[in-house]
Amino acid sequence: MFAGDVGWNTAEEVNIIESGKNYGWPIVEGTQCLKEGCIKTGLTPPIHEYLHNVGRSVIGGFVYRGQAIPDLQGAYIFGDFTGGTWKLENDGNNNWVREELLPFTPTSFAEDNEGELYVFHAKIENSIRKISPDTDPSGAPNTLANLLSETGCVNPNNPAQPANGMIPYAINTPLWSDGAVKHRWLGLPEGEQISIDENGDFHFPTGTVLMKNFSFDGKPFETRLFMRHPQWRMGWIQL
Repeated sequence: MFAGDVGWNTAEEVNIIESGKNYGWPIVEGTQCLKEGCIKTGLTPPIHEYLHNVGRSVIGGFVYRGQAIPDLQGAYIFGDFTGGTWKLENDGNNNWVREELLPFTPTSFAEDNEGELYVFHAKIENSIRKISPDTDPSGAPNTLANLLSETGCVNPNNPAQPANGMIPYAINTPLWSDGAVKHRWLGLPEGEQISIDENGDFHFPTGTVLMKNFSFDGKPFETRLFMRHPQWRMGWIQL
């Protein structure tokens, strides 16, 4: 039995639960003493932990037993309300390795009768998502850029600048971001345009990308991409 154990001030953890074992609370948080010099004798450490710079509220999930994604067989699928959705696998040497599965922050997971998994977010519209193979409806693989320069949204020779064709825009009431400066651009698929309905709401064609750069003291540190698939999906790259 896997359990995601929400932490306190510092760390989140994943445990494998076995009868009679002591997983440390309130002596330790993850593997870290809550009070200096604590005694860890007899405590069972987590199989995985991460600090709050990664996420702040672990959401336990399921071991994948479905057939649609053979590469996930036996992996523990879990996430963090502020971090993402991940898989956790034993590398064969009793080292548990976490890898990002989806750039989606969950509030819950579910499993159907075939062992396929679903991920939820309580505050996002249309938030029930099925975890499916990495292909689009045509059968072609979906690949995500590993570098900002590979997204097609920036000048590959100078990723701090937008690509040709990206349209700058601003919003009427920008949020305060701890003093960071934000610049925004819009990219539309070739030959497509934005439509406006009778209520004055904008409707963006599939393939639209919104890009936002954050900088502080003139130095860029994060770029966010908001992509229009059948639903909007967000990704971000920290520089």
